[in-house]
Amino acid sequence: MNSQVLLVSLRVEELKPLIQARIPDHVALHCYRDAARVPPAVHNAQILVGAPDELALLLPRMTSLRWVQSTWAGVAPLVARDRHDYVLTGLKDVFGPSMAEYVLGWSLALHRSILKHAQATRWHWKPEAGLSSLRLGIAGSGSIGRVVAERCAPFFESVVGLNSSGFHSAPVARCFSTAERLEFASKVDVLAMMLPDTPATDRLVDRELLDALNTGALVINAGRANSLDLDAVQEALA
Repeated sequence: MNSQVLLVSLRVEELKPLIQARIPDHVALHCYRDAARVPPAVHNAQILVGAPDELALLLPRMTSLRWVQSTWAGVAPLVARDRHDYVLTGLKDVFGPSMAEYVLGWSLALHRSILKHAQATRWHWKPEAGLSSLRLGIAGSGSIGRVVAERCAPFFESVVGLNSSGFHSAPVARCFSTAERLEFASKVDVLAMMLPDTPATDRLVDRELLDALNTGALVINAGRANSLDLDAVQEALA
């Protein structure tokens, strides 16, 4: 049987030449924008690459599957399926820089009133403290969270982290375990959430943790939605 790779992604035009350049000539590459377009003739591919939600739809049909590579950091749709007789890998060391810019961009936009100033029609001066006196808390100190900490640290007074074990890694001043999450939240002015979608992270940021944050704290969820209790957020905002 000839080796086959199946790519399923809306970014197929961008990803196809990158993958094609890195696989041997005897390996066939099949590319589709969504799972609904994949014909039965390709269901014997050994390797799946693409968006996890689309790949999850194909799992029951893939008779020779050996490896699934997600084009996203998250793999929750695939983990949720009953089939696990293959190697599953997510994308690592890619999204850190963009997430760092996302966190820093929103922190500056709101604490320096950039959005308000951009729409102003007249000069109105008021003192703004900026970020240098604020404490940044990063919930989820994996590969993405570490890059966010490294790139944002120069702008904040200090950076603290939160992960399942409390294992410390620079440049955070301290890393708390999830059992210490309320101590972590204490005095945090900007909470950047980089948490994956797992049972352990379900509603990890709840009303109790939100109440422990500094008054007027900024919460930026750049991770999965399951980790933030939206009902608690609405209550806290009210």
